[in-house]
Amino acid sequence: MDENTARSMLGLTSQRLLTTGRVEVAYATARERTSEVLTTRSDGAAYQTCVLRLGEARAVLLNKATRLPPRGDALVILTVIQFFLGGFVLFATALALVVGSTTDYDTALSMVGWPIAALVVAVPSMLIVLLVGLPLRLVPALRARWLRNGEITVAGVVIGLIASIGVIAAAPVIPVVDEIGLYEARDINWWAQLGAWLLFAFSIAHFVWPLRWVRPV
Repeated sequence: MDENTARSMLGLTSQRLLTTGRVEVAYATARERTSEVLTTRSDGAAYQTCVLRLGEARAVLLNKATRLPPRGDALVILTVIQFFLGGFVLFATALALVVGSTTDYDTALSMVGWPIAALVVAVPSMLIVLLVGLPLRLVPALRARWLRNGEITVAGVVIGLIASIGVIAAAPVIPVVDEIGLYEARDINWWAQLGAWLLFAFSIAHFVWPLRWVRPV
């Protein structure tokens, strides 16, 4: 089904900007109109066919629609929610990476040190990437593109996480001598790790579920 046919079925003119809210309202209206017209038992099959067609039209238009961004208080609330949820994800991931990168440890000290190290990494990371990504939330044109292309944030999360794990896994274990004494540690490429981690953190902080993955009801 092409876009013009889908617009016609849902009663949306070609001049109107497609937004997810507008598509959903048009879809609900079209379903109500269909149920009012086809109310007899003999029209049951026709009703089901029409509903399926309307659902197809809805899916076509949602794939092309702009998801209008939140404004005002809603934007602030969304940012706060993403800060805490994203911060928790970064903390858990950083903790796992810290534990995975450790080759020689003292049980008692490590149990205290690992969470502190993860917290020190997660909180500043979240603050930095949120500040860097503010234009995505404040500039209308960038905000619309951000919300329409959630696949990029999904790719960023996956690539950043895999790269972070890969940098640690590929790091050779070398002997280290300092004031603590002699022990083994991974010789991690910290620049590569920083790049991978910032990609992961940025994608988590500004994560958007891809619109194309939303199933039509």
